[in-house]
Amino acid sequence: MRFSIKNGELYLNGDRVGDSINSPGFQDYKFIRPIGEGANGIAFIAKHRFLESEQVIKIYYDKHNRGNKFFLKSELETKKNANFGISNIIATVHNAGTYLYPQKILYSIMESVPHIVTLRDAINIVDNTYNKTKHEIEHDDSNTAEEKQKYFGINHHEILSVNLNICMTFLLTVHRLHKKGIIHGDLNGGNILLGDDLFEDKREFIYTDGIEREVTTQILKRDNINPGTLNLISMRLIDLGSSDFSKLATKKQNLDISSMRESWFIYNNCKELLKYLFNSDNIYKGLDDFLSISVGGKIGKTQCRKLTYKTNTGERPVSPERFTGELMRMILLINFLHGNIAAYNPDRIIGFQHFDDRLSREDLTDFNQVIFDPGISSYMNGVDTEINREINPSIDSINYLPPGSFINWQNIWDYFSRFDSRFQNYTVGTDRIQRQQY
Repeated sequence: MRFSIKNGELYLNGDRVGDSINSPGFQDYKFIRPIGEGANGIAFIAKHRFLESEQVIKIYYDKHNRGNKFFLKSELETKKNANFGISNIIATVHNAGTYLYPQKILYSIMESVPHIVTLRDAINIVDNTYNKTKHEIEHDDSNTAEEKQKYFGINHHEILSVNLNICMTFLLTVHRLHKKGIIHGDLNGGNILLGDDLFEDKREFIYTDGIEREVTTQILKRDNINPGTLNLISMRLIDLGSSDFSKLATKKQNLDISSMRESWFIYNNCKELLKYLFNSDNIYKGLDDFLSISVGGKIGKTQCRKLTYKTNTGERPVSPERFTGELMRMILLINFLHGNIAAYNPDRIIGFQHFDDRLSREDLTDFNQVIFDPGISSYMNGVDTEINREINPSIDSINYLPPGSFINWQNIWDYFSRFDSRFQNYTVGTDRIQRQQY
């Protein structure tokens, strides 16, 4: 089956979707573009013709001929996504139904964030922005080699800052869901929607075969990026599955599989968002070097892999709710360290010698809180008021793990030490950051 959009209307295999050939459906909506397709359907961005608000419309269609069982499962999923108790986390379904022509489909309509961008598309937009800016710097002959080095550094700092904000918002959004006792089940980049905080539409005209056409693309806003700061952005999750901790607990195998899948998606999204930490470093290759976990074999027939960590009694699966909390701590530390580097070493020169050999007392307090304190109680430098209110009780509510269970704090510290001599004078101890004795 093939869906297509013509003049804002939805077609399936060339026929307009509706109740019959003479009774078309979705007459209140103008379809804009698809945003993702999964095993049980496809999602579109659409605009309400009267209200002009953007919506997400999910179309469930039986591509594998599973019959009534497929539609019963889809109805259950739709009802799960109509839970207004978590409307600040998911794009809540406010309307649903079926159409029979040209083939039976189930649909659900969800309110979402304005000017929707999926996480998958957001990563592509950020990558394109980084590469385009890098290319422009490289080919601008008016700049000296030293100036180019500085502009390369600024570009890198700004792009990393954007991804740190996206990553923190993603982790906090998922943690909110886990606090409600719910596993999402499919946190791929197409099921995570971002708003217009970081992106905007750019309209331009192109010529194809002598015909002028208006094309709208989404670009990154770069006028309010401050490395070292963290701000929540608009985000909603879609396609919430039917799994939750309380019900799955009675079926241990299902709980284990769902939890392992959740941990894998969290890991994979963070790995993609944090890749700019490593693109100019030859020692640390990726997020795995900052973690104390192992990536094992596939989970069932999926592409997801099992994550484990070491305990005194052997390897144990990584719990998604604990993992999310520890990753939030990691993003906080990386943000603090990155802010210091961006302020004093904008060129990202390896081996940069700072004029002072000591970290401030305030910085050390923040670093020690993030790594060692079970609850982070005080407001932190570089983290705005809104995210402070959200993150402090979130981290404090986690069943706290000993430092280093999931995160390799010393490797993170060593990485940033290469860009600022002050950090080289300290090491991560067992209960605090310690100044090295020479």
